[in-house]
Amino acid sequence: MSRNGHSNWEIIKKSLKNSFSILSVSGLGYIYSDAQRSLLERIFWKIIMVMMITVATWHGIHVYSHYTERAVIVTLDKAYFNWKLHFPSATICFADLKVNRELKKLFDKLVTKFNISAEFDEFLQYLNDLAFKNYTNYEDYKPYADGLKLEYLEPKHYMEVLDEAMLSFDESLIKSSINFPLREFRPTPRVFTEIGPCIVVNPNISIYYTPKYFNSDDTYNLYKPIYLTADDIALFTLKKLHSFNNGNIYFHFHASNEVMEIMDRKEVLPHGVELNVRYEADIVIASEEVVSLSIKQKNCRLPYEPSKKPLEHSPFYSYNLCKFECRMKIAMKHCKCTPYYYRRTAKEPICNLTGLYCLSKYKSQLIYTNDSVVRCADCPQNCNTSIYRMYKVKEIESLQTTLTTTVAFPTTIFVRSQMFSRIDLVGKKLPFS
Repeated sequence: MSRNGHSNWEIIKKSLKNSFSILSVSGLGYIYSDAQRSLLERIFWKIIMVMMITVATWHGIHVYSHYTERAVIVTLDKAYFNWKLHFPSATICFADLKVNRELKKLFDKLVTKFNISAEFDEFLQYLNDLAFKNYTNYEDYKPYADGLKLEYLEPKHYMEVLDEAMLSFDESLIKSSINFPLREFRPTPRVFTEIGPCIVVNPNISIYYTPKYFNSDDTYNLYKPIYLTADDIALFTLKKLHSFNNGNIYFHFHASNEVMEIMDRKEVLPHGVELNVRYEADIVIASEEVVSLSIKQKNCRLPYEPSKKPLEHSPFYSYNLCKFECRMKIAMKHCKCTPYYYRRTAKEPICNLTGLYCLSKYKSQLIYTNDSVVRCADCPQNCNTSIYRMYKVKEIESLQTTLTTTVAFPTTIFVRSQMFSRIDLVGKKLPFS
């Protein structure tokens, strides 16, 4: 009770009534300022006020959802002479093992090292089976699962042996020429992919799938990214040696912040063909103001996000690596192992050929990362990405298997720009609404 005998509640009600009666908000004056208003008229204006508050609340929620979920818009930028873009990476897969002479030396070494009891021809067939199978044809391992064919290596040695058995970039080519901007140099190491053992030109994220860095989480600082400008000419030429078999060469150009996966389109350089191609790129970049937004706001992810672990098995994030994580979960759930070319934890065994045959029973789930039993995390697109489209300029039969590639500098790029900021929450009109 207050000093004059009125309750605190009565004092509050009186103060609120006086305040409402002098407010300029439409409707409140009709309810509180004029004592002559009828009860029906007061009820009518109260209903109007409730409707106004409801509409205002709905609009506020609508505006806030724009800020949290649709804060970014994609625009076009044609000022290409000002751009500095990342030089692309190329993953190249040779369907060739080393020549038999070299493989025989390797076989003799492995017989002693791993106590292998097999004839050379049997082991050679085993190596071919191990090297050139993937999710699309793991069912070919059925003879191993049925015991009709023998395995000669433990899964933990697959990568080591294949690295020695497969052709290196220099061994497979009579001539290679990669025209990096500013006369830069980059290595062309072995990389293990979902397609099999390959070579990567201009490695960035792919470097963590090479034998040297496969189990490392350290930041790769040996080479900085190469930038391409409108004044640079990006050329790539390779010629295959005659001394190897008639296997095709598969190649895929991609952004340097991405790795090749099973669903990516692989172009084919057939044996005995001279192929001249031109690549054009669709480039998407995130503006500076977008980078600081949350993943939900920008609807994409950077390789490194503040205070958020990239992925369980990688020290960085990419869209394809996120799909790798999902495939590993599906493989572990159904077959209790993962393929040798994935980075893994100590609790995740490597599949032998029988385990890889088990994966063939779930081919569709693994390739399309869609399984009714396993729940995978959402995989946002990369905020900065490039998609390379190939156009054939010339393809003729030749005694020399040759690939010549030109990467055209784009004249238009797509820019993720911030359309809606915190300032818009306090009254700036929402564009395009």
